[in-house]
Amino acid sequence: MLKKMLVLSITAGLVGCTTDNPDLQETTTELKKNEVIIANAAETDNGWDPIHGWGQHEPPLIQSKLVTVSGSGKLSGDLATDFEPNEDNSIWRFKLRDDVKFSDGEAFTSEDVEFTMNTIKEISTDVDLSMVEKIEIVNEYEIRFHLTYPSSTFIYHLATIPIVPAHAYDENYRYNPIGTGPYKMVQWDIGQQRILEINELYYGEKPTIERLVFAFMNPSTALAAVQAGKVDIALADITTATNTVEGYDMLQFKTTENMGISMPFVPEQDQPNQQGYKVGNDVTSDLAIRKALSIAVDREDFAKNVLSGFGIPSFSLCSGMEWDNLDVVFEDGKIEEAKLLLETSGWIDEDGDGIREKEGLKASFDLIYPADIVLRQLTAVAFSEIGKDIGIEIKPTGMSWDEVFENWYSKANVLLVGNPTPNELHAYNTKKNLGDSFANMYYYSNDTVENYMDMAMLATTVEEANEYWRKSIWDGKTGSSMLGDCPVVWMATVDHMYFVSQDLDIGEHELHSHSSNGMQILNNVTEWKFKY
Repeated sequence: MLKKMLVLSITAGLVGCTTDNPDLQETTTELKKNEVIIANAAETDNGWDPIHGWGQHEPPLIQSKLVTVSGSGKLSGDLATDFEPNEDNSIWRFKLRDDVKFSDGEAFTSEDVEFTMNTIKEISTDVDLSMVEKIEIVNEYEIRFHLTYPSSTFIYHLATIPIVPAHAYDENYRYNPIGTGPYKMVQWDIGQQRILEINELYYGEKPTIERLVFAFMNPSTALAAVQAGKVDIALADITTATNTVEGYDMLQFKTTENMGISMPFVPEQDQPNQQGYKVGNDVTSDLAIRKALSIAVDREDFAKNVLSGFGIPSFSLCSGMEWDNLDVVFEDGKIEEAKLLLETSGWIDEDGDGIREKEGLKASFDLIYPADIVLRQLTAVAFSEIGKDIGIEIKPTGMSWDEVFENWYSKANVLLVGNPTPNELHAYNTKKNLGDSFANMYYYSNDTVENYMDMAMLATTVEEANEYWRKSIWDGKTGSSMLGDCPVVWMATVDHMYFVSQDLDIGEHELHSHSSNGMQILNNVTEWKFKY
């Protein structure tokens, strides 16, 4: 598709942005076919800085990782040529490539790995490396991690961390990131666009696409850009993906991203947590409330009518992964069964207002979501209707992300998670994370589940670990699933949708993992090419 203008002009025309730089104004010169313009929402406050979480849920592009994990959970070396634990998984050894340079020409060595990991341990609130006791540099291209406890899944933590340069990292790194990835950043116009070009020093297979331009747009603005033919790829949501646009395909990718409703597991607490936020909810802490809602949800109907077919029913945090427990799937949409469960548990509508009560407490609670995300809003509204059917008042409440973070310890929350590693199962269910901003916000705790997860961490083989993960989900008597303690009512595994120019070949894709910014489509960017 031949484009007639640079992306900053596109953004200016569509969202009211302007620029005084004459080099970035509209031009009649046809852009080269080795440039791809992508409309997405990938801008973050911290830029593309791995120390502050960049690269956990998206291909880092500018940086590289020691190892990578595929959508199916398969591990592969990247900066590491070889990796293995000792007999009890308490020490992990990595041999590194000796042919890698950062985009500024400096050599990559084990010192960069040590610096990245130690810096994350010291200052990051986004990545947990608390299990690392010390890092031992064996030589320039070999490094060892000594853990505080054996962990068969430690490797998955490293698969979320891109490496930064020890010689060039400071408080301004986000504005001028240097890395070893296939691209380097050449321009960032905050609030408008980010431009990457090929890193000529990249050690791997160099991309065919020489230039990537990211235009920051919400899905409705991105749709307008697609309809005007001004971008090559645009992230869509369930409100825009049903549109047909000439010259573009609507590509629908299966994911590991699961949506559910998290509900505080404990009653309202007298004291705030370590962050100063209120914890617990007297209504959602009642198991009958959580289980009744899990039974009442018709997941097939939700996927068809709320997600517009862009998703499938889900019964688990790790639906479809090797460590999932298939025994947790049950027949749902059972409204009468849900009502009976509530009544036998003491939740009765005494005054005929349609809302059940128990010992003077109304079956009523808020369901929060970030107000700027339509998918979560529609999910909250749909869930409130399910609650109404069985006598539970659920009040959808949109708010800012900061307000969500402050309130999700004490209010139900529309949760969207899913990475292809068992670490996520642990993070969202371990009592070690109580009060953590981004995991187990519902304060779930079960000693039996904790023990199974500890055993999974100690396992010496993947197969043994997976058996313990499955038991932590459901062992026939208890577990973190909806058959057990039900801290989350899982609803669906959602798809990722993109408008893609029919002139562009983006290759084959594995399962996409959790991403709210549209970056997962770039997982295989080195394979992209134009068809002409």
